[in-house]
Amino acid sequence: MLSAETALAYVRSNVFTTIGCTEPVAIAYAATAAYQHLGGSVESLDVSISVNMFKNAMAVGIPGSDQKGIKFAVALGLVAGDWQKGLRLFEGVNPEHVAEALKISSNGMISVDLTDETDKVFIKTIVKTDKGSAVAEIRGSHTNLVYVDVDGQRVYEKNADHQADNAQSAAGPDIENLRGLQMEDLAAAVDAIDEDELGFLSDVVDVNIAAAEFGLKNKPGMGLGAGIDQLIMDRVVGDSLATRVEKYVAAAADSRMSGMMVPVKGCGGSGNHGIAYFLGTGLAWQEFREKMQKSLPKALAMGLLLVNYVKVYTGLLTPTCGVTISAAPSIAASLVYAMGGTPEQMTAAVKLVIGNIAGILCDGAKHGCSLKAATSARFGVQAAFLTLQGVTIPDSDGIIGKDLPSTMENLRLLQENGLNNADRTMLDVLLKKSVGM
Repeated sequence: MLSAETALAYVRSNVFTTIGCTEPVAIAYAATAAYQHLGGSVESLDVSISVNMFKNAMAVGIPGSDQKGIKFAVALGLVAGDWQKGLRLFEGVNPEHVAEALKISSNGMISVDLTDETDKVFIKTIVKTDKGSAVAEIRGSHTNLVYVDVDGQRVYEKNADHQADNAQSAAGPDIENLRGLQMEDLAAAVDAIDEDELGFLSDVVDVNIAAAEFGLKNKPGMGLGAGIDQLIMDRVVGDSLATRVEKYVAAAADSRMSGMMVPVKGCGGSGNHGIAYFLGTGLAWQEFREKMQKSLPKALAMGLLLVNYVKVYTGLLTPTCGVTISAAPSIAASLVYAMGGTPEQMTAAVKLVIGNIAGILCDGAKHGCSLKAATSARFGVQAAFLTLQGVTIPDSDGIIGKDLPSTMENLRLLQENGLNNADRTMLDVLLKKSVGM
């Protein structure tokens, strides 16, 4: 049985603030942590990262600049970062920092290599300066800074009393304990949470709306959000709830993936997960407020718990787009929950999403993520309302199982066995076009 207290801990630990794409920021975070524990004039900096980290770090914009690339992100962290800010590492960047980082990233002192480590989230940085050497390692999640060693001596080790600001891995119970639970268990636990404990969710929708409005106004990245807005005005698509969700999610992802200095609220180890989930659920709840039988904080908590549930089976980083298999089904289930649907209907909504878009491939973090996030959020909203109209997908279809755990287990098999070479093959494609590795 899942208690309200444990469910709340899962939900609380699943929300974080980030500026920029998570992977290059996390790599820079590790390098900055090592350097700032050591000090001195940098002579060399070696970075070893997992395939998944490389795939998601090579082609996105770096906050506060018009640059891309892992080496530049690391250099900018050395120049302007504060390791104790975690994923808000770059919030103080200015043009002088960018100019200095460009010099450092192009002088050959930073090297990047791929590791054979099995953890999908793995970063190890070794910094050498005129004062000695320092090593920092991140493993398992983007802010799980495991240790920092200076000249072989442990100077930092992760513990409950010393967490970087906004660390998404902070103080949460092991999500593995969610494995095998039914939707009824998850919904009952959220029902039992004292709503007064959910105040930390009060701004998550508004923060991401602000990121979307920035994208609509300034057209960063692909300008997809602004493009959809123009389609509405040109009467190519209707101004429906689903289209507005698609537009806002696209615009916020445009802002984030192009490196704009715009904070977003993330979940599931990803800023784009948070953009899609919080905007999809939040905008729909606000639009159909009169239909809602649960408060917005309770609805948000329900989906955040489900995001964690999916991650038990898939891990943080996957060969298919994480927004499609995690955030989108969580939008669907949270809205069904908010409108008074049963756990059976919530499960049916999850299956509808998985049966439709679970096969969208992840080809790395880049501007085009706004397309996948927008598409996923749109159908997550549609799936909730379709389910309540009685539209369901048969259990005999594809990877759909008879219940929530069996569907997630089928999804796990697809990710781990059916697509076990997808990341490596995608890496081969990306290496041919890598920028500033």
